[in-house]
Amino acid sequence: MELTVSEEYLTKFCKVNSLSVGIDDSLWIGSGKVHKGFFTLLFASSKALQKVRLKGNKMKVIEGFNIEVKETALSPFNDLLIVSYTSRLKQVMRGSGKISDSKYCVEPLVPLCVHFTKDNKVLIGAVEDLFIDLYNMHVPDLSILSGRRAIFIMDIDGNHLDVVESDNVNKPLFIYPRHITTCSETIFVVDLYCKAVGGRVVILDSDKSVKAIYTGNPEVRYRFPFTPYHVASTASESVIVSDFLGHALHLLNKCGQLVTYFDTLMIGIQYPTTLAITTTEQYHILYMGNGDFFDDSKTKAQIYAFQLSLESQK
Repeated sequence: MELTVSEEYLTKFCKVNSLSVGIDDSLWIGSGKVHKGFFTLLFASSKALQKVRLKGNKMKVIEGFNIEVKETALSPFNDLLIVSYTSRLKQVMRGSGKISDSKYCVEPLVPLCVHFTKDNKVLIGAVEDLFIDLYNMHVPDLSILSGRRAIFIMDIDGNHLDVVESDNVNKPLFIYPRHITTCSETIFVVDLYCKAVGGRVVILDSDKSVKAIYTGNPEVRYRFPFTPYHVASTASESVIVSDFLGHALHLLNKCGQLVTYFDTLMIGIQYPTTLAITTTEQYHILYMGNGDFFDDSKTKAQIYAFQLSLESQK
């Protein structure tokens, strides 16, 4: 995988934990940073959810909202879906400038992530017994949780089509399904264990059976457990996984096999977080945020734009 940093942008956040690219080339970025129920970021240029536009190496904030953000996704109509701490997802309709309730609901579960497929299906990862901020370093062993953990599949109107949560012997497929992407008809789910154990990527076939489980690069001796943070699909039937504590990116094929591995420390980037990809005629443009686990961090996160050669992924 050949990565060339074309631009980098300084944010007001200590961590970028959500990132979505609009059809108008704008970006939605979120920090999800909450202290005792209130945001520490009070000004318009520092709200927990921002719509920004990039020009050269400058980032201009167009609008911002104070809302708890786990993840965002843009619909085919460029409406923004927001995963927060309610069973019903929130939204910012294109051009509305305000947050409202969406038609997508997973009650009584709590959503963790959302993804739109190319055929306009909506995938939502959710859990039943959870109000835990996984990124504040106070995380229990999530495998002891007894409630449901599922991937809901809906149509564009919010009608429930299917739910994926257990195998053929009724064993739960997921522990904490934190992020989702799709590659052809294959579903990739970032599934977390806990702070001490790390996580894995669960790959589901078109029939929703487990195709593979990826637990990290076997050739790397990790100082910390493999900690997948986010996953994004390319146009060449592969996916990229950000490895937060490993300071790395893992390129997997659609079967969940490692194609190549990139150490982000080699280019001076620590703690890669969320990913988003858009495509030009010659390149993927990979946007990647980074951050820090610690709430009192004075280091501001950045967003990096990479030119990702399509030829290098074949």
